[in-house]
Amino acid sequence: MAKRFSDIDRAGELKYAFDNYNAYKTNLATRQTVRVTGTGTPKARNLVKVAVYPFTSAPIAQGTTYEDYQVSMTKASLDGVSPVPSWGKTEALKYFDDTPANTVVAAPKGFQAARMTTFEPGGAASYVKSKFTKLYYAKRPGTSAHYPIGRLRTAPGTGDEQEAKSALRAALATELGTTAGRRVSFKDERAPRV
Repeated sequence: MAKRFSDIDRAGELKYAFDNYNAYKTNLATRQTVRVTGTGTPKARNLVKVAVYPFTSAPIAQGTTYEDYQVSMTKASLDGVSPVPSWGKTEALKYFDDTPANTVVAAPKGFQAARMTTFEPGGAASYVKSKFTKLYYAKRPGTSAHYPIGRLRTAPGTGDEQEAKSALRAALATELGTTAGRRVSFKDERAPRV
């Protein structure tokens, strides 16, 4: 079949996945989640406050000082406690402050800091059947660490978000190359609507 029919060729597979997903959503008996069963012990993430210089903010009063926002991250990522990977923490710390002063302002509603996520594989990938769609997908076991990032702490007036991400990728190139399956990914900063 020609390339133009590639989406049509997948129609049967997508319909099968959609039907299974729809059945999962509507049949509570198949959804053995905490919200349905009310069982298990609640797991609370231990969060700590850190600060970032947002990429989307301008200097205060047309000066050279930038406002920093207080944001949250998990204590496990900050501490690098096993099994959370810690190989990206040193570089990420150049883009957030782990000991913010009391003068740091709370982030405005709707703000989400940019984020860097590092993944440490814990074994070989295997095919796992989705409980939602009943299709198989490749999954590699492992753990992740998530770091909020903003403007460079030592020079917030230089560089933008894309430059920060490029610098982090370059700085982590060695760590990424030492273990097969290690990954680094980024999520863009979201500024509040004005």
